[in-house]
Amino acid sequence: MDRPAHAPLRLWVTRARPGAEATAERLTAMGHHPLVSPLLAVRRLKPRLDLTGVGGVAFTSRNGVAAFAALDPERALPVFTVGDATAESAREAGFRHVRSASGDVTALADLIIAQHGGGAVLIAGAREPAGDLPGALTTAGVQTRAAVLYAAVTAPGGRGLAALKPASLRASSSTPPAPPAAWPT
Repeated sequence: MDRPAHAPLRLWVTRARPGAEATAERLTAMGHHPLVSPLLAVRRLKPRLDLTGVGGVAFTSRNGVAAFAALDPERALPVFTVGDATAESAREAGFRHVRSASGDVTALADLIIAQHGGGAVLIAGAREPAGDLPGALTTAGVQTRAAVLYAAVTAPGGRGLAALKPASLRASSSTPPAPPAAWPT
């Protein structure tokens, strides 16, 4: 990666681990100084998985793959993933038949509807999912079953919050770029 044309910035990486470290590595390679202090932590849950009648598994994140792999040795079912990074994690966990939607939850629903071979689709994911994959699949006539495998919980953000004091996120004496006119909601 190329070095930035501007002065290095001190950046607070708020995403949950283990992804936070990968983000910090990319920022460091770009010449910045990341501070890893997640606002959320992933807590694995321990539900009983019943795969009777399941014809495929849908994962919307690497966290879902890791939690499922820790709970059940099943690796022969077809797997559908929201994106390529999640598909890579599924392959690394030993799943043999992995298809990536290379997109978002809508693309994942479209992939499952087009390629699912029958049986229920087990949606292995978070307590509070980002999208409505079950709704999209059910509307298309695909039977679904939810498996809540992990929860995102508040993590102590002390180091990151302390870094928000005026000027402490700057890595040099140069003026940081102005914030956007409106923060996204």
